Amino acid sequence: MKKFFVYTEEQEQEINEKLGYTQKEYDKLSDKKQWRWTLGVPEVKDFIRRFKQKECPVCGEKLEWIKECTYVGFRHLPGATTGSYEKTYEVKKKRYCPNCQKILD
Repeated sequence: MKKFFVYTEEQEQEINEKLGYTQKEYDKLSDKKQWRWTLGVPEVKDFIRRFKQKECPVCGEKLEWIKECTYVGFRHLPGATTGSYEKTYEVKKKRYCPNCQKILD
């Protein structure tokens, strides 16, 4: 399954500056990444709706699954209060048309 990153590295840097991260957090930054998933009733309904949709409504091509990763900033490891930070991405599964190169919502 392909990963699609919403923001580029430069845009992630701008997000970090807007969130007010200091040099102290940058020094503790780990090379690893965190992937944050949300599972609730709306997400399950959306997944079922996307699961039923097999063809692109525009061109009729078979759709593929992708992971859309949205950058949310630096976070500690789950359950940790101190230590190194990791880049954190919110992940959503979506359908992608390889012919039209569109991500369907």
